Amino acid sequence: MTEKKSYRTVEKFLRGALIVIAAFFLCCNVYVLVARHVFKNDMPTLFGIGAAMVVSPSMEPDISVGDVVVFGRSKAYAVGDVVTYYEPQSEIYITHAIIREESGAFVTQGVNNDFPDPNPVSPEQILGKVIFTVRGVGGAMEFLQSPLGMLILFAALGLLIFLPELTEYVRGAAQRKRAGGTESPEAESSQQSEEDEKK
Repeated sequence: MTEKKSYRTVEKFLRGALIVIAAFFLCCNVYVLVARHVFKNDMPTLFGIGAAMVVSPSMEPDISVGDVVVFGRSKAYAVGDVVTYYEPQSEIYITHAIIREESGAFVTQGVNNDFPDPNPVSPEQILGKVIFTVRGVGGAMEFLQSPLGMLILFAALGLLIFLPELTEYVRGAAQRKRAGGTESPEAESSQQSEEDEKK
């Protein structure tokens, strides 16, 4: 009995943890999609924290293509910081290292590039400093933000929430079916006896 209770406790804990994770990813995806398509913000942040998928090898071997960088806004930036910033000339977001400061702006460069970036970066262009990198999950993150990925997240969350009820329903249906099968011969015998008495 104790082992069964322990198993149920662990099961509830794991299911609760999975529900929280699925709900977190779902909320993040909804927030990102609304920010991008409604407010036209291609790189949304939440409480100053954002994430971006790397699509070029300019920071290899430190950061590779397909990695996701998580960055956070900082009050100040210094030489050596790896930052994500917006480049208005090319209209793209870049994650490079600050190599020096000139006239209140920063000069950046990818560690895998031979030359610095052509345009200085103002503090206003910087979205944040890279806090950590998650290796190789860019493709998965992109998929989860697709319509199919969102549908899978919705389905997984619903299944996790209603799994106990669904299990109980299936178990109850199976028990009722077995009970009906064992009682049917008795019912047939009783019906036959009633028919014989009438005769």
